[in-house]
Amino acid sequence: MCPVNCREIYEALLSGAREEIVIQAQYISDERIRKILLEQRDAGVEIRVILPDFGANRAFQSFFGREFVRILGKPYVHSKVMLIDGRRLVIGSVNFSQNSLDKNREVSVISLDPWAITIFEEFFGRDRRAAEF
Repeated sequence: MCPVNCREIYEALLSGAREEIVIQAQYISDERIRKILLEQRDAGVEIRVILPDFGANRAFQSFFGREFVRILGKPYVHSKVMLIDGRRLVIGSVNFSQNSLDKNREVSVISLDPWAITIFEEFFGRDRRAAEF
């Protein structure tokens, strides 16, 4: 729950990924989260991100790499979901922003349920195929 412990948990989950980080979110503006994603990418962790189409996200895509970040025009991405190593699914209201992580009252749930993970992977795959490089 934010602002109680969500930054600590989000950073630990992202830093602890060993194989893959999958994110579908409205934006990723928090500098500490961006740094962790870059470090993980450079360490060989597969990063896949889908963001909606607006200027700041296009800049993030250019900076981070088109092979990692795709832009989806429709439907508009308003979800805040991440999947770590195909085993831990995080769903909630937490945006990947400093304000959301440190100031707002937000909540997320971590699911280990294989069915929920499979459903997310199906929707993510469909959206990734429809998204622009």
